[in-house]
Amino acid sequence: MKYYFIIAILFVLTGCNQTQMKYGQGGKNACQFVKEQVPGLRDDIQDIEVIAEDSLLCDLGMTFGDLTLSKQGAAFLKGEISKDELSATIDSVAKAATDVEYSWRFSNVVNDSLKQLPKYDGLWRKVYTVKVTMKSGTTKEPRVLMDTDGKTPRMLERDMEKAIEEHTKHILEVQEYLWAY
Repeated sequence: MKYYFIIAILFVLTGCNQTQMKYGQGGKNACQFVKEQVPGLRDDIQDIEVIAEDSLLCDLGMTFGDLTLSKQGAAFLKGEISKDELSATIDSVAKAATDVEYSWRFSNVVNDSLKQLPKYDGLWRKVYTVKVTMKSGTTKEPRVLMDTDGKTPRMLERDMEKAIEEHTKHILEVQEYLWAY
C-alpha cells in the first residue's frame, strides 16, 4: 500500500515539475508577480499556477504615440502641417491603439491577422495566464504581460487596460481639438 502511495506522490510531483518546465522561469516569475500584486491576500492563496501562454500585441510605445500626437498637434498649431496631415496621424495612432486593444480582448480571433502586419514586428510580448485559487475556492485568472525577454513581468492585464484607456482618451482629446478648427 505504501508503495502505491509513493508512486502516486511521484506522479503528482512529476506533473508539477513538467508544468513548471513547460512555462520555465517566465511562468514562475509571472506567478510570483501576481502574488506580489495582492500582498494582503497572499496568505489566502491555496494554489497558483500558469495555465496558458500567449503572445499579444503590446505597443508599449503607446507613450510614443501620445508624443507623436502632441508633436503633430503643436506643428498644426504653428501652421507647419495641414489639418489633413494631423488627421492622418490621429487615424494612424488610433488604428494602432485599436489593434492593441483587440489583441488583448479578442486574441484568438484577431492575432493571426495582426501578426501578418510588418508594422507590428517586435511589438509582440509573451503573456501568461495565471490561475489563482483561494482557500475559499474562488478563482481568478489574471494575465501577466512580460517584458521583451519573456521572463521579467511588466504589468497585470488590468494595468494594461488602464494604459490603453488613457491612450484612447488622449487620442480622442486631440481629435476633438482638431474638430474644433
